[in-house]
Amino acid sequence: MSKLLAAMLLAVAVSVAATGAQAEIAVEKVGASGIKKVAAASGAEIKAFFSDHTFIMRSRNSTAAYPFNGASFVYFAPSGRLALWRGLAGDLTVKGGTWEAGWLGDNETLLCMDFDGINQGGSCVVLESARTLIEQRAAGNVFGLKAGATGPIPLRGGQVDFKFVAKQLGL
Repeated sequence: MSKLLAAMLLAVAVSVAATGAQAEIAVEKVGASGIKKVAAASGAEIKAFFSDHTFIMRSRNSTAAYPFNGASFVYFAPSGRLALWRGLAGDLTVKGGTWEAGWLGDNETLLCMDFDGINQGGSCVVLESARTLIEQRAAGNVFGLKAGATGPIPLRGGQVDFKFVAKQLGL
């Protein structure tokens, strides 16, 4: 009986230790070569590449079409909704919107994003030309982004990546 009790206590201790450990975020570098592969894929594969993933998108110049202003996190929900966390000092609000990806004639693939209250009517980019815009991705809504919610911290330019932000948030 005492061996059984000891084994049960050990199993509980191992279980508690395992649940206390944080899982590291699995990050995939995208960049030019990743975008080139996706741009040549089928429409369903293109949608699957973006769907239920969080991406780091980076732009030197924020525009109405692409309001990333340095580094931003964008979560592409399977429902076609998206959440944009720009993390600007003074405006940590996560913006909502919609997204769509697929083929346009002449063998060009498009990623279209419409950010609520930012670029009404949406903007589309040919994936091949977005190779410097899209840097990394991770499966799921890594930071729990939700339109209208407050982003947890300001994002500061070049130092932003998944691991840096996760560390800042204690994940």
